[in-house]
Amino acid sequence: MNLVLDGANIARQGVDSSGNGTQLRAALDRLLADGHTVYPVIAQFRMSGKRAFPNMEWVNEYREHQSVHFVQSPSGTDDDAFILDLAIQIKGVIVSNDLFRDHKERLGKDSARYCGSKATHRMMYSIAGELFLPDPKFKMPVEEAVEVQPPAVEVTAPVKEKKGSPKQGSGSSKSRSSNRQSSKTNRSHRISSASVRSSILQHGDLPMSVQKLSTYLPKMIEKATGRKMSKAEIRSEAGFGNRSWIEIFSGMSPELVIDRSGEAPMVKAGTMKAKKSGSSNRNRGGNRKSAGDSESARVRNQDALSIVFKEIIEDGRYRLDSKGGLMSRFLPWMKVEERMILSWSYVCQKYLKRTNVRLARMNSADFFELLSSIPWPLGNESGKIIRHHIDENELILWRG
Repeated sequence: MNLVLDGANIARQGVDSSGNGTQLRAALDRLLADGHTVYPVIAQFRMSGKRAFPNMEWVNEYREHQSVHFVQSPSGTDDDAFILDLAIQIKGVIVSNDLFRDHKERLGKDSARYCGSKATHRMMYSIAGELFLPDPKFKMPVEEAVEVQPPAVEVTAPVKEKKGSPKQGSGSSKSRSSNRQSSKTNRSHRISSASVRSSILQHGDLPMSVQKLSTYLPKMIEKATGRKMSKAEIRSEAGFGNRSWIEIFSGMSPELVIDRSGEAPMVKAGTMKAKKSGSSNRNRGGNRKSAGDSESARVRNQDALSIVFKEIIEDGRYRLDSKGGLMSRFLPWMKVEERMILSWSYVCQKYLKRTNVRLARMNSADFFELLSSIPWPLGNESGKIIRHHIDENELILWRG
């Protein structure tokens, strides 16, 4: 059954009416365990920021659950109106101790479902410590089919497929998901204007209109850093304030530039050079030259990545995870797994500046070939990179 949760009502239920996010989490846990799909409705400022309810740090983790759909009511609006209208649209049951009597006249015939003490589609509850207790006598109504509105315009244009980033590693998809969940709780990537620019250059399908780029920016940030953020949170943490998006993107030059020649301002990559195809030269000499250029480009890319690794090591922006690494220096016949961990977005950013090539757009095979051609960057001893794995914003390299 679709359940619409009165988030503020649940968080404030009990002796302390100031609110507690733990109570809302307890409600989600209980109702999800019962097999329901939940729609918690709560004002955005109550979920994050200075005015948020205490103990709301779990919200981002629950966004990953396929049966949880958070609904944020805009500032200055009536939460109850959103709760009631959503419940009507999805033919769901409201979880709240509020009787919603003020909305009876507006709802008309639907008021019998949700308003008053005899409502058939409103489930009351109680809180006992950290336990959420639904009304034992409430009889869940028969689930009704939800009518899906057809699109106003049928889109027939083919969807452009994006090349996958080189994310490969050992283990099942289930274990990788578990690793991502644990890494989120243990690591927080600080968002700066530089990391916003790097995220756009890595994952933006440029050129892109200013409006579209600002809309998709939270997804780009999530891909680059592993953090889920709203546009308002990105503005605040990166220090953009109330400046317009066109002003923000204009300030990222020369990496990003604004083209105002068309109807809508377009964001383009300022330092990205057009790829030379060389297809016009079809003779044998041209083919030999093209092969030679390809080989020299490969060598340049290897040198560039090797320099990037050395610069990051000199800056101290890496971690070494080695069990018995010191012993392996004195006893080289011992097999020791030594791993170096670097910031993936930082590697991509520095490599892009050197080569105008996006590592995040490179396929897995080419990326591994590039890595395997580079000697182990730490110390003067011999060794190569034999394996790699990208987990959220961490590039993990294995030494062999």
